[in-house]
Amino acid sequence: MISRACAPPQNSANTTCLDIRSPDQFGNKYFVDLENRQGLFHSDQDLYEDPMTRGVVGSFAEDQELFIEKFVFAVTKMGQLDVLTGTEGEIRANCSVRNPRTPLS
Repeated sequence: MISRACAPPQNSANTTCLDIRSPDQFGNKYFVDLENRQGLFHSDQDLYEDPMTRGVVGSFAEDQELFIEKFVFAVTKMGQLDVLTGTEGEIRANCSVRNPRTPLS
């Protein structure tokens, strides 16, 4: 499915929906899809296939309120991380590579 939706590598502006059942709604359908073996990426589907994380997938697929509760907790916790600002941090031009050092840095 993804190979049909994505353009050749030279066009990185192409996108696809990660949740084809409910793309405009926030909820637990991602986990329901994993249980139905309909994860978009192998790495996503591995969350269900791995015995260590299968229970979490099942819990979230079965209970949307639990998923939302845990999501809110996780996002809140991420928001409390110390963010590096000014000269202590950087906004990367390419997320997977540090920016080149300049004479001032």
